[in-house]
Amino acid sequence: MQTIRLSTYLISFFFFFLLSTNVSSQQFELTENCRQAYDEIIKFKLDYAQEIINQEKAENPGNLLPVYLENAMEVLKVFTDEELAKHEIYDDNKDARLEKIKSGDPNSPYYLFLQAELKIHSAAARLKFEQYLTAAWELKQAFSLLNNNQKKFPNFNPTKKSLGYLHALIGTVPDKYKWLLKIVGLSGTIEQGMGEIEEFIQESKNNGTPYFKEAQPIFIFFLIYLDNQYDRAYSLMNNELDAENSLYDNYVTSSVAFRLNHLDEAINYLESRPKGPEYYPVPYFDYLLGTYKLFSLDLSAKKEIKYFVDNFNGLHYVKDAYQKLGWISLIEGDEESYRYYLNKCKNNGAEFIDNDINAHQEAVSGKMPNVNLLKTRLLFDGGYFQESLDNLFKIDYESLSSMEEQLEYIYRIARGNEGLENFDTAIDFFNQTIEMDGGNTSFYFAAKSCQQMGIIHERKKMYEQARYYFRKAMTYPTHNYKNSVDQQSKAGLNRLKGK
Repeated sequence: MQTIRLSTYLISFFFFFLLSTNVSSQQFELTENCRQAYDEIIKFKLDYAQEIINQEKAENPGNLLPVYLENAMEVLKVFTDEELAKHEIYDDNKDARLEKIKSGDPNSPYYLFLQAELKIHSAAARLKFEQYLTAAWELKQAFSLLNNNQKKFPNFNPTKKSLGYLHALIGTVPDKYKWLLKIVGLSGTIEQGMGEIEEFIQESKNNGTPYFKEAQPIFIFFLIYLDNQYDRAYSLMNNELDAENSLYDNYVTSSVAFRLNHLDEAINYLESRPKGPEYYPVPYFDYLLGTYKLFSLDLSAKKEIKYFVDNFNGLHYVKDAYQKLGWISLIEGDEESYRYYLNKCKNNGAEFIDNDINAHQEAVSGKMPNVNLLKTRLLFDGGYFQESLDNLFKIDYESLSSMEEQLEYIYRIARGNEGLENFDTAIDFFNQTIEMDGGNTSFYFAAKSCQQMGIIHERKKMYEQARYYFRKAMTYPTHNYKNSVDQQSKAGLNRLKGK
């Protein structure tokens, strides 16, 4: 089970908060140079963008817009590289840039707006390094700036865009982190945020400005992860994004295609992504490609995943990558290499995202997974539901010696049937999983079964039952996918309000 959605939200975060301006002051002037630099940043052509910014600074030294563009570009590097030293340098640079923005015209709608955006960028970067309290404080400051700007300039729609994203994201925060939101006074709902973003997009299109392209990918992700509008999201992805020329758009399209079970399409996007020395190197793209290939049991995935661990100096997805290298070795029958990579998993990377937490637990447990159950899981994650079940039924259930393997067997039958939309059969086996677990294990199968039961009952318009299972999913106190299960279940409850 993959939980790349958190990374999906955060990486997209920066593009969403880049620039949305139609300038009325010389101090925040969207010149042709700034337009070009903006376009290159979106494409990940960061060196070329810097050259254009330098040209603009020489030609128009009174323009404060390049200050903001440079901040967006640097925080993007910090976010993708995940190197603490670079973050510390950025933190100093961000403070200096904030002072420059404050020297602008206080009567411009961009004066407070750009200050808020710098705060938001900084908060998102801090989350990469688990600096939660400082990040929360910066978000509170950003909210205050944006709310003041909205009151002062109610027709300035970029404010609506930024508030919309934050409102929606806050609406998904699991209950165990609500104390932090209460401390800093943040609030918002998914419905509120999505409405604001959609309104911003439509207004931007009506005004003939291009800035809706920044918000569109975020809206597409929200349609999938928060609102279950898969068909609409897929249509928007195909019509609005440029995967051939922009690394950012390529990332979004491949992630959406994967999430909607178009695995071959996702692989094709990543394999044909724009490449060359003009693009900023992002090893995470190789991790994604290797991961997607592994889900089709293509063991050549080892090449891309190995490239990721050899060239990435950050912390996240490292444990998961080493676990996947171990799985490839195990499928190949090389148990020695499996143990080597799981030892690497144990001693490298961080335990923050669910995938890494799960990988680390396997590494420290010393328990080697059942190969056929592993193949079943990978095929399911790739959207090959019938193939997943066919592989599962090759296993003699009576030969499974541990409670964990037996639970997973029943759970995988449920998930495979859910994928094939055999919902009644899926419900039967999800119920068996929940009953077998009894709330007495630390495995994720029962909690995830409750979450999926909530989704199925929501689709069947059985809303009370859906609410029951979403709430129950969040009651399981300790399992490897606690963060993502709670987040998605909270999103489900939000969707059901008023139904």
